[in-house]
Amino acid sequence: MKSIYLSLITTIAIAGTAQADRLVVKGSDTLGAKLVPQLAEQFKAQHPGTTFDIAAEGSTTGIAAIIDGTAQIGMSSRRAKSSEIGAASAKGVNMKPTTTVSPSPLMLAIR
Repeated sequence: MKSIYLSLITTIAIAGTAQADRLVVKGSDTLGAKLVPQLAEQFKAQHPGTTFDIAAEGSTTGIAAIIDGTAQIGMSSRRAKSSEIGAASAKGVNMKPTTTVSPSPLMLAIR
């Protein structure tokens, strides 16, 4: 759990530097239902004025949101497929996956 927390807070902090007032996070229910909202609250306490739009709608949604530019952080409980990586590259998007180890691997991609 500690490694997941550290990976997520680091990812949020990196994405937060890109657009400090509003962060859009989409994807995996595994992360987005409880853990990411809790981390977002902790981040907001240290960075007043930051807001989060969190949509826990499944791993495919998170990866697609990174590719189409509708989120700064995409959450996935699986690794990106080669077709998804290819689609991202074709649009000039370099996904930066951050993988955590837990009962199942969790991937966060930062745009």
